[in-house]
Amino acid sequence: MKYRRLTLEELTAMQTEFVQFLASQSIPAEDWEQMKDQDPKRAEQMIEVFSDIVLEKVLEKIDLLEMRQKDKLMIVKCNQEGLKMRGLQIEGNADFDLSKSVSQEKMEAFLGGKKGKIQLLSGEKTYKLPRGEEVFGLLQQGYLISKNQQLFENLAM
Repeated sequence: MKYRRLTLEELTAMQTEFVQFLASQSIPAEDWEQMKDQDPKRAEQMIEVFSDIVLEKVLEKIDLLEMRQKDKLMIVKCNQEGLKMRGLQIEGNADFDLSKSVSQEKMEAFLGGKKGKIQLLSGEKTYKLPRGEEVFGLLQQGYLISKNQQLFENLAM
């Protein structure tokens, strides 16, 4: 198994797709019921294969990942050849939390008040593993799928 087994809730939501997957493996409903009872290990393997297929398709579509912490915000663009990270880190006493939305006014007040400073972060990395596995690894580390392309562009150095 490359990724993880889908939860029961996820499998239930994808029941139609799972039935189609079983049909593509020449396993009719009666045989599936019999397999679950008589060969649960093989049935589990079928669920694992289906889980990997589903997660691979989801991971292929991910373009941006984002991680927010109180003093750090990072956004990662997942290209075909590698990852591009942009972010910022606050050093000093901040009276706002980057894990939540921060208004432009609060950011300007922070910068103007000399209570701390902002360090811009950037980096690039080519994939050492297949793209899907690298993206999955970031999700496991706490990154969330993002659609905030504007934030990525705004953090350009």
